[in-house]
Amino acid sequence: QQCSSTDTPTGVVFVESICDDQELLEANFQFKIANSPDFKGMNQEEALQDLRDRCRKYEEQYEELDDDTQSYIKLYNLSSKILVNHVYGRMAKTIV
Repeated sequence: QQCSSTDTPTGVVFVESICDDQELLEANFQFKIANSPDFKGMNQEEALQDLRDRCRKYEEQYEELDDDTQSYIKLYNLSSKILVNHVYGRMAKTIV
């Protein structure tokens, strides 16, 4: 895809972060409920349940990048694996 707000064409690179490592997810959940104002005043059990419920709702709507004609970068488990598809140019390679 190209953006046309300037005379210089600019490409679009989608970035998707995928985490299926349960230990890593649990650590991220604990950090989130300890540091986010969303969970202030909740006990840990309530906050954790609320966050898990939110994640389930996001997952119901989420559409994974699977169009191989698009430019994208997929990061798995905080960069333990990286998949790059149709990424060209200096800026995109700098992101990777």
